[in-house]
Amino acid sequence: MKNNPILFLIVLLLSATSLFAQENGEEEFDTVPERMPIFSGCENLGLSYDEVRTCAGKKMLEFIYFNIKYPEAAQNNGVEGTVVLSFIVNKEGTVSNVTVVRSVGHGCDEEALRVVESFPRWIPAIENGEYRDAKLNLPIHFRLETSAPRKKKRKRN
Repeated sequence: MKNNPILFLIVLLLSATSLFAQENGEEEFDTVPERMPIFSGCENLGLSYDEVRTCAGKKMLEFIYFNIKYPEAAQNNGVEGTVVLSFIVNKEGTVSNVTVVRSVGHGCDEEALRVVESFPRWIPAIENGEYRDAKLNLPIHFRLETSAPRKKKRKRN
């Protein structure tokens, strides 16, 4: 059986926190903002906030899907897994401080980093009517599909 380099992506924003400066000048994320940062592309469509969030989630998935490449080393070694990245969407909407929280290796971490670092500007988080920096965690699943179809499990009555 041969592995096809088909990448299935299941991407969810697991958590977000708003940025507050401490007295010593270091940044600390300790609360969830009133409005989370939103991936750009749906904000000018006349949609409600919830509809914009749904649309933006789809736009982010499309962006990742069309830009990510399954690393050859991972394909050749049959490596699958979930890379979890942490990053900041600052109050200007720029993505920064992208780090790997959970690693898969074999080039998957680097590829996930490359794609997230290339994200376009976001709509920043809002707290008390002002734009705020927010920290997000994003899992990106790398999975090879085999040429044999998977069997579906049937529910028993």
